[in-house]
Amino acid sequence: MSNKIPKGIERIHVERAIRDWESGEHAGFHQSVKYDLEFNGKFYPPKAILGIAAAHVLGGHLKPSDFSGGSDSKCHRVLTKLGFNIVRKPGKRHYAWLRDELILTLDFYFQNQISQLSPQHPKIVELSELIRELPLHPDRFSDLNFRTPESVYLKLIDFRSFDPEFTGKNPSQGSANDHALWDEYYENRTALNALATKIVAAFENGEGIGETWEEEEESRPEGAILYRVHRSRERNQGLVAKKKANASVLACEVCGLVFSERYGQLGNGFIECHHNKHLSTYDEDDVTSLKDLRLVCSNCHRMLHRDPNCQTVEDLRNLLDDIGPGPKAVLSVDL
Repeated sequence: MSNKIPKGIERIHVERAIRDWESGEHAGFHQSVKYDLEFNGKFYPPKAILGIAAAHVLGGHLKPSDFSGGSDSKCHRVLTKLGFNIVRKPGKRHYAWLRDELILTLDFYFQNQISQLSPQHPKIVELSELIRELPLHPDRFSDLNFRTPESVYLKLIDFRSFDPEFTGKNPSQGSANDHALWDEYYENRTALNALATKIVAAFENGEGIGETWEEEEESRPEGAILYRVHRSRERNQGLVAKKKANASVLACEVCGLVFSERYGQLGNGFIECHHNKHLSTYDEDDVTSLKDLRLVCSNCHRMLHRDPNCQTVEDLRNLLDDIGPGPKAVLSVDL
């Protein structure tokens, strides 16, 4: 194989190539097989990145046939000399299918005749690429086997095992989570499609992209993507500051706690904000207003995020009314 790697490639060119790759400019290159370039906690194919970086020196990309990759290649030596870390890919991993992924896949099943499709069909390839891009599995970019078209097709076959309209012999059986989602939406496909559409819109809009994983995500019926949008909206610092400034008293709208009364000077100015609209009403064109935010204490806020059936201040107030007064706090325990 020829070696057309030009002189003059600098670190800034490689960093630009990484941004190009993330924006979808792959220039005929594919994911790597054995090695990755590690950068800011993410993983990229070294040969592809160097080939794209060459464009910033030559004015045009190199082709995969223009140079070789691999542990002893000039490609790896150039990247290493520029201070980049080249790591060997880990062994094959198992990634549990999360609710967002299952929602998109089941919606695809209902919208298409999968008996007429194969793993190589453009629609399945497109679904695979979408699921791979969702920010749900932090190390997904480093695994060439993650949510490939073949694995997505197999998940569609898993869903078919629950389909009463399918009379053939299915080669696999879906999981309990697959079955639960099927039962939830088999007779409510319009709602499933609306939810899938909102998940895709939120992802493509980039809203909530900076939010990190929280335990409550796993129980949200709308999935993690829309839950992260919800959290990002209630953490808008400008709106939160305006909401607090407009309040005569910073009291929890659920339980009435005023932090300054309970904690003195330490509690002055402290209160949290909860976005009070149900996640199911998400619209990418929505603009969060002050009336959408409600003042809540930390405990009530956590409870609002914990139960999918108790998402608004009014929901939690009604729950507390049904339960009645709580027990006195235990201030000390003798061990």
